[in-house]
Amino acid sequence: MEIDHAIMVFACRLLLIIIAAELVAGVYAFTSRSQLIGPQIPEQDQTDPISWNDLNELSSQVQRFNGSPEWQSLAEGLIGKGFYIQGELAFREAVRRDPDNLIAAQGVAFCLDRTGRISESNKLYQQLVSKTAGETRQLILYAIARNHLRMEEPEAAEKLLYENYDFIPAKLMFNKLLVKSGRAQQALPLIDEFLRMLPQSLLFQQIKREALLQTANPELALQAGDMIERAELLIPVNFNTDFLTEKNQQYGFNRHWYEYQTIADQLPPNQKLNILQELQQGLTDDLSSFSVVLLKESARAAAQGENLQELKKAVSQLEKMKLEDADLWEFRGDMFKLTGDVPQAIECWKMSVSMTRETRVFNKLANSYEETMQPVKRDEALGEAALYAGLTAFRNNDMKSARELLEKSLQLNSENAKCLYYLAELNRLGKLFNEARLKYERCLLVNPRHGRAMTQLQKLKNPS
Repeated sequence: MEIDHAIMVFACRLLLIIIAAELVAGVYAFTSRSQLIGPQIPEQDQTDPISWNDLNELSSQVQRFNGSPEWQSLAEGLIGKGFYIQGELAFREAVRRDPDNLIAAQGVAFCLDRTGRISESNKLYQQLVSKTAGETRQLILYAIARNHLRMEEPEAAEKLLYENYDFIPAKLMFNKLLVKSGRAQQALPLIDEFLRMLPQSLLFQQIKREALLQTANPELALQAGDMIERAELLIPVNFNTDFLTEKNQQYGFNRHWYEYQTIADQLPPNQKLNILQELQQGLTDDLSSFSVVLLKESARAAAQGENLQELKKAVSQLEKMKLEDADLWEFRGDMFKLTGDVPQAIECWKMSVSMTRETRVFNKLANSYEETMQPVKRDEALGEAALYAGLTAFRNNDMKSARELLEKSLQLNSENAKCLYYLAELNRLGKLFNEARLKYERCLLVNPRHGRAMTQLQKLKNPS
């Protein structure tokens, strides 16, 4: 019996040893496999070669150092290229290695948001609210509020936006909610308070106009409408897009393109062409939007450097893409100009400005009309160049420059209805109502169907 008992004890111990050994082997195998798999990056054919090389380098850094900062950098590179699932996994690894890495934790919530798991995203964002401060906390509260709106929970969103009211985008969204829910009277004092500080805010002027229409105040709504035409997008509201754009510009093709844009104005045309050709070689998809951008930029640089061969090459490639727009007609005109066929260049540039009114192309036309001894047409082109430069100044709220350019345009072409209309607008906005009325009337003599001129003239004649 004692022998049997001893054998039983020995067998049990042996079994425990075997189980322990298997557990150790399993853990080792799992760890080894995890290390073997390593960070997840997309296949080479899922992105452009430059981006893949950058992501591969970030992956190598992770495998080399395996720390939270390396995982975070990889995650940011991945989401910048639109790989949110892989980015989420990398952010989670960064948090696992450093639970105090709040940027990585915020990245996890961001990826959950981008992949439609809004409720999960909000839970994680909520955990971060008490751990953050300043603008980071404001951004997180704003993200939670936006997610509540996406989940059709406006009351919860409104409460958070009010709590976060010092954050200007939250202020904007809060007032928008008030107006959209029929509480324009409550919103208007808040909107006016903000516009006293930043009168050029396009988004606040738009909300104000909507609120005034809701409260049946058309005269003040018209004034807000006037401001909208000259306002600017001063308040960032698309933080997700802005964040991704920033990350996108740090890696891959976009990094090189962004770097090129920052120095392009300082480069001679031939150097521009060399850089652009290198960038084109980094693209695998000839039909990508960047292929078109690079070809157009190459054509522009070739025209600037009077490089006919490269210009023809770029134009030919654009034509193969079945592209037919103002830029292509401009490049065709540049090509004919370099071959000495000025009349044909003029026809191409006329086609270009019939599609998109560009001051640059009007100036090319004016120079060519001067060269071919056509002073009337030259003045018309110069007038159009001044007109569209003046409209740009008007929309940028630079009234002094706008008036100077529009008056110059009118001197060159006295029968331009658009020029007359905007000069009338300048007079009306400057409360020179008699001068405005005369300009509106002249505008309607040139173009009797100018609807906006008719409306404004009627209001001047019959003020309510």
